[in-house]
Amino acid sequence: MGEALSSESKESLTFDEAYTRYFRLVAHYATRKGAEGKGEDAAQEAFLRMWKHGQELSHEEAPRWLLTVVRRIIIDDYRKRTVPQVPLEEGDVGALSDDLEMVELRSLIEQGLGFMNDAQRSTVELAYGQDCPYQEVADKTGVQVGTVKSRVSYGVRAARLGFEGLGITADIVNY
Repeated sequence: MGEALSSESKESLTFDEAYTRYFRLVAHYATRKGAEGKGEDAAQEAFLRMWKHGQELSHEEAPRWLLTVVRRIIIDDYRKRTVPQVPLEEGDVGALSDDLEMVELRSLIEQGLGFMNDAQRSTVELAYGQDCPYQEVADKTGVQVGTVKSRVSYGVRAARLGFEGLGITADIVNY
């Protein structure tokens, strides 16, 4: 009798056999796991996936595979119900994309400023962050305009070299 069981467990099930044998088990499991009145629907979805993928399973593998699939279906359904779905207007997607690009750009700018020494950083922040003309930067920092230009140039170069050291090869604009 032990041989009959082991040979049966190695043999693959047809879809009809699996459905007949395990549908109630899978539906009951889905209902117990929180499918809230949708246990049979979740079980049908699991069997549909088995059929679509042409999954050939043995008597031993079938229940485990089906229960795993139905558990994932329940989790996905739960996530769909708990995460608020906010409808986006067509223009919102572009605005969201622009916002994300700005966040990424700000992060890169802050990282680039971190590669500069204090004098370069404060000069670049005034010149580009506050959009001050070089003469105004020179007046605020108490240095010559030529020094401001040098600090900006060397600061941009320090940022470029720092990014290259990290493997970031995007062009940094020379001003």
